[in-house]
Amino acid sequence: MTSSARLYALFFQDRSSRLRMYTASFSVAFTFGLLGLMLGSSTDEAAKGAVVLSLFVMSAWTFFYCFKGAVRATEPAEMLLYPIYEMPPRRAAIWGILLWLSIALGFSTRRVEAAIMDHRLRLALSGDPPYDKANSLIDAALHNDLPANPSTIDAGRRLLEAKLRIMDLAPEVRQSISPTIVRLNGYLLYSRGQRLRVLAPRPILFPAGHYMITGTLNWGSVVAEGEGQETSVIVPAFDASPQTPAVLVMPRTAGGDSVIRELGITRPSEDLSNAPDFLRIEGADNNILVFDVNVSNLAQDLAAAIWIGVSFTNCRIRYKGEPLQITGVTFAACTFEFGDATRARRALDIIRSNGREPTTLIIQ
Repeated sequence: MTSSARLYALFFQDRSSRLRMYTASFSVAFTFGLLGLMLGSSTDEAAKGAVVLSLFVMSAWTFFYCFKGAVRATEPAEMLLYPIYEMPPRRAAIWGILLWLSIALGFSTRRVEAAIMDHRLRLALSGDPPYDKANSLIDAALHNDLPANPSTIDAGRRLLEAKLRIMDLAPEVRQSISPTIVRLNGYLLYSRGQRLRVLAPRPILFPAGHYMITGTLNWGSVVAEGEGQETSVIVPAFDASPQTPAVLVMPRTAGGDSVIRELGITRPSEDLSNAPDFLRIEGADNNILVFDVNVSNLAQDLAAAIWIGVSFTNCRIRYKGEPLQITGVTFAACTFEFGDATRARRALDIIRSNGREPTTLIIQ
């Protein structure tokens, strides 16, 4: 029987083989999707991988059905794939390889995206400053949940830090490099968190809406994210107290790094005398990236995180001179409680001189 006749038989005559093909495809896709969700993938990611894997299984099944060797019987019902216990060693090996390839194909979407990001990031950092293309690329990656290889990010960061240490570097060139270094540090933290996603709790998601809370949110998730500063807004309706020191608290037991992005945090009361912090970290080994967030009517210690594209409005800002990384951060109608250390006073002078314009600071 020719291959075209076998193809016709598979889809129009051999109901038994067709049912097996659909059942196998659905079972593999469903298992993959469920496993992806359990490991922390988003619904879109899991569905995309499941669809690709399902199509691959059906294609492989159809190929082997149509092009396998001579069949002893001519009845459609007997033109079935060999049962696994009767399968010759060569066929068993081929099926095993195809199974592993299909699993790899289903899981490789993120790897392909990471490889593309690696290539584009290398190109963006290969020239001379300013690195506006790299800045835009990292911002887009953080918005669209696209990690890159941490080793690539780290290599780019070390390259720029080496340039920043050149003593006779012009001040304007130095200022153009600093925003990219902060972004690379934040992107490195984010990408490492994505690689450890299997071991981490599920993300905290805030769909579009306003969320009134009356107490502190203790979380250890890798990601807490919304759909935009004006779209997903947390409204903390409480004052600072020993039990409610901040809107978000990362406890010592959380471990690892975290990302907070695309949220609005707006306290109804404009009275800052009893305002809680927006974010507080209880463990010295925990690192946090805050990206594209608007904070209003709250207090905050700047040393608590890496800040990228964050807006502070009517906030009480504290800083004593610890290591600091901020870029694209604006301060509107804020009060400042900075320490007397030289680095703290220098940071305050830069922030005040910028007014409401975005500020970039790297203090090691």
